[in-house]
Amino acid sequence: MADLFGNATCKLDDKHRLTLPTKLIKQLEGSEDSDQFIVKPNLKYPCIDLYPKENWNEIMQELKKMDRFRPDVQEYLIRFLKGHELVYLDKANRLLLPTRLIDYSKINKEVIVAPIIDMVQIWDVQLYEKYTELPENFDELTNSALDKKNA
Repeated sequence: MADLFGNATCKLDDKHRLTLPTKLIKQLEGSEDSDQFIVKPNLKYPCIDLYPKENWNEIMQELKKMDRFRPDVQEYLIRFLKGHELVYLDKANRLLLPTRLIDYSKINKEVIVAPIIDMVQIWDVQLYEKYTELPENFDELTNSALDKKNA
């Protein structure tokens, strides 16, 4: 699984194609299916989640371990997998983003490509700034996120 890093500002063309930043492409070089990605709506925020296919395959292996006959697991899987789709990089390192995901995430022309460990979020620049402002309770959020129970 490739760990990804380095935010970048990019622009969509009129056909909703996103040219991935060179620094991100280089991080994926040598990985299996490096030209294939899964896109899906984020479950909480107005952005697009982008998973390199190799990383998505690892997530799918973990999901397959779940008891799919439990109602709560079924409900989770339905929501997590809703609207996911395979997309390919073209020879110019562009991804064609589905219109329904562009509409869902309220993306205009300028976007932020923001890696989070093994996946990337694609945000409209203005929404990214709004949603990523540090909250007043950031210390509490940090303590909660880093609590040993969450490890």
